[in-house]
Amino acid sequence: MAILGLFLLYKQNIIAVRYLLFLSVLFIVIGIFLSLLTWKVLLYLKETLIDFKKYQSFFEYSVSHSNKFNKKFNEVSFELITGELSYLRGDFLLSLSQYSNLNLSNISKKIRKYLNLRNYIMNFYLLSILKMRKI
Repeated sequence: MAILGLFLLYKQNIIAVRYLLFLSVLFIVIGIFLSLLTWKVLLYLKETLIDFKKYQSFFEYSVSHSNKFNKKFNEVSFELITGELSYLRGDFLLSLSQYSNLNLSNISKKIRKYLNLRNYIMNFYLLSILKMRKI
């Protein structure tokens, strides 16, 4: 598509360049839409059709069989998953306590940003749900 665009620019066919630009924008919009749709479908499957014990056992296995370099990250990921599973089960106070007790100081700074963001998002969800239940 890029080669065709360069060829059309060289020929200076403005109408064809506009069509090519329109098609490029259309493909980008369709790609974004499909990625959001796929994300929502996966989230629905995770929340409704998941076997919680099996999901947790995958992460337990990952922690027990990880090498020394990934051990801390896998342990924190397991704590995040247990908090997320308690959230999906409806134990919001337990989930909030698990998320507030996370220790991210042993994780590399690059991964720590991602885990902090995920932790903040889940804390926001939990606090908003708990506040709504009190009202």
